Amino acid sequence: MRAPLIAPRIAEATKLIGTVLATFKEKHVTGAAPTVLRIAGDQQSPRQLAALATEVLGETFTLRYMGTTEEMAAAIQSVRAANPASETEEFPRFQQMQYLHNMFTGRAKLDPLDNDRYPG
Repeated sequence: MRAPLIAPRIAEATKLIGTVLATFKEKHVTGAAPTVLRIAGDQQSPRQLAALATEVLGETFTLRYMGTTEEMAAAIQSVRAANPASETEEFPRFQQMQYLHNMFTGRAKLDPLDNDRYPG
């Protein structure tokens, strides 16, 4: 069975400031910056993200079926192959797509999270 792209999966995200603070705290405690930093400042489902965007931006955001994660992986390969020059771009389109793919397939899931190690 192929997994739908939008499902009740949880995406994890951390603001830059959260990463900076956790790095600072680790260096302060151990004397060294961490080589692995497993923190997630926020965990939201696609439905929660749509509701938040609706609330913040004042326009309605809804979920739409866009295909399976396998179809998205194929689209990423096509976009990347169609534009080889994008390999030198700072944030190429295929990389943005890959980020979302990894978030919603669980490939980017951090387990375990070390959030409790960095309170506040």
